Amino acid sequence: MMKRRISKAICLTVCVLTLIFSSLFLCGRHLTASADASVFEINYGASVKLTKNGLRFKVKMSEDYYAKIVTDDASDQVELWGYIAPVEEFDKVAETKDLGKKVGGRLAESKIYSKDGYYWSNIAITDLDTYTYQDIAFSATFFIVDRTSGTPVYPYAEMAKKGNSVSDIANQTRSQYQVVNAALLDPKDDNEQALINIYGEWFGEEGHPIVLNSTDEYDSFVTKLSDSAFQ
Repeated sequence: MMKRRISKAICLTVCVLTLIFSSLFLCGRHLTASADASVFEINYGASVKLTKNGLRFKVKMSEDYYAKIVTDDASDQVELWGYIAPVEEFDKVAETKDLGKKVGGRLAESKIYSKDGYYWSNIAITDLDTYTYQDIAFSATFFIVDRTSGTPVYPYAEMAKKGNSVSDIANQTRSQYQVVNAALLDPKDDNEQALINIYGEWFGEEGHPIVLNSTDEYDSFVTKLSDSAFQ
């Protein structure tokens, strides 16, 4: 069944590729920036959280922000927080710390990790196994709660950028369908067997076809067709 669905998807998508090469469903990649700069920025896109069937968002911090939250905060007056919510919820509030329908809260400092010259923290929404959740577009916010001066202040992470573009909430808004599609077509992602096992009940079916947005994704997909996941 999967092979037949894939064959139909290829036929339809190749026609589309001759007309358009826009990238609507690309998953996030780390942005290149100077590790010496002061950075507190949400990462572009989102990724699949395979172990709990969900979405993961990330925030990138430079050394000075990490020090403010962890190294220089012996009295625990500075906290890192994060929320995930449907993107339409962001239009209802002046400050994203006041989001209504959301998941998240204070993020554990012990889970902040170092990579590529920056510090990173993740937040995820999990158990998205109900069919109606696959197309809901989620976004994330990260902020600091700083109580060192008595009255709390809330520095926010900058919205995500793509390259030299301006910060925009669209750059960090993704549905589960989008990130599963992007992960399957990513040549650096070898989790196609797990993706099919977890999401095969709806992904690749009518309404959620495999969508190829570039020749690179097409080439990656053709290469992966020989994988056991598609047998």
